[in-house]
Amino acid sequence: MSYQPDSRLVTAAAYNKMTPYLPLYEHNVCLGFFDKITNSDSSKLLEGDLEDKKEFFRRYTAFMVEHHYDVVPFEGCVVELVQNGEGLMGYGKTLLKDKDDILAYPWEAMEGALL
Repeated sequence: MSYQPDSRLVTAAAYNKMTPYLPLYEHNVCLGFFDKITNSDSSKLLEGDLEDKKEFFRRYTAFMVEHHYDVVPFEGCVVELVQNGEGLMGYGKTLLKDKDDILAYPWEAMEGALL
């Protein structure tokens, strides 16, 4: 029988319950490392259109299943979406100081920024 990932095992382990084996989970996988070990430039697909992004995730999830991960981790850093991250990293001025600033912020301009 071929390996089948099972995220329920990670949940059980988080609750300190016994599982048939220790489930494999990684908090995050560096895309540069992913490209290096797969000998590809797959992460560049994330800069493309929707079909390119789908192809990246097809490759990424296939890699995780092939290497017996029970959960496919993916974290996209969103810090740079606002002020190139300067405010959130403490290098720039405060962008949102109060509720009025939050309500006045052009949130709709960010729609689709990740896709």
